[in-house]
Amino acid sequence: MKRVLNWLRNFLWGDRMPCGEYDVPGLEDWLERQARRGRVLRNWASFAEGVPSECRFCLEPAAKREYEPSDEKLADYAAAGWEYVCRTRGGAFLVWRSTSPDPVPLRTDPTADSYAYDYLWRRFLLQMALWLAYIIGMVGIAGYNLARDRHFLLNIMQDAETSWLVVYLALLLVYTAFVQFSGLRTLRRLMRSLRAGVPMERRKSRIPFRTVYLLAACGIPLYLACGMLSVWEPEHVDLADDLTPFAAVDALGGTADGAKVTRFRTFLGRTVTVAQGDCDLLWRDSGRSTKDLIRIVCDTQQTVYLPYFPALSGPLLRELAEAYIPEDGGLPAETLDTDCFDDAFYVNSDGIQHFAARKDGRVLYCRTAAPEDLRDHLPELAAVLADTD
Repeated sequence: MKRVLNWLRNFLWGDRMPCGEYDVPGLEDWLERQARRGRVLRNWASFAEGVPSECRFCLEPAAKREYEPSDEKLADYAAAGWEYVCRTRGGAFLVWRSTSPDPVPLRTDPTADSYAYDYLWRRFLLQMALWLAYIIGMVGIAGYNLARDRHFLLNIMQDAETSWLVVYLALLLVYTAFVQFSGLRTLRRLMRSLRAGVPMERRKSRIPFRTVYLLAACGIPLYLACGMLSVWEPEHVDLADDLTPFAAVDALGGTADGAKVTRFRTFLGRTVTVAQGDCDLLWRDSGRSTKDLIRIVCDTQQTVYLPYFPALSGPLLRELAEAYIPEDGGLPAETLDTDCFDDAFYVNSDGIQHFAARKDGRVLYCRTAAPEDLRDHLPELAAVLADTD
């Protein structure tokens, strides 16, 4: 058990780089500390258990098309007390190790050493350009898909699992951007320091690389575990146990069973849904020989959206009026002129009434098969929207 715990500790923390790939003094210091812990470097960031020892490490910029050092270079460096270990993961540096107490320094003239980084600088700029092109492409694809999703905000407001996945991916994008620009800043500072004739000193990284890596590595397993354990699933309770304001079917001239209350909470806000009556499946023609399930609806269904940012109430209402309601009723919603709400929409399609409105940064959607006209109950619906907590 102890060996398993040690392996996990080294895999998730000890053997992870505490700084960026281009922080040469930081990486050399980290490798030397690993050797003192008895971690023997076999391949880049891959260690084996060994005997603690005092070693010196040197990272040398790899020349163009220099995938491995030549035999002549290996012999010359061996005579100076250095042995070749590996290349860094990106192939930017050759890693040399010395167990000699007084090896011949590989870097003697900082100004001359700086010119060895010219190819590395051009290569890094090319990598940055490719990374930016990739990010722009991915953001463009995501934006295109979001534009096609006619009720994206509604889905985020009503689906905790999707909302937290969006948050995780956004944070992951921010982290990769920080890593890229941190590498750019570190490499530029290193070259300027060397060309001024001063070797760059070790500075503590401002970005906690290992901590962020640990969080990113644990994020996906935690997300999957929450999905398997149904953590995202909301609890459905009787209206008697959660006294939420509700325009009941009975008050609208219909009859139905007891109402159920469902509450969602995402990073955009809270959603409170009260459903009463029999459930039905809403289908859409996929254009092929099959139909796609859109959502489950009830005889009477009332949803109040409470966004944390009141400015979102307008886009939420537009999604309801332009996509959500027509998807169900098949007809576009009509605009109502009323003093009870800032904006309101209504449609009656084959006896199914749809009503959507907003006021003071809140949004209400009501769907019912009751015979009473919802337009005759606007004050009661306004009170429901204002009193929902």
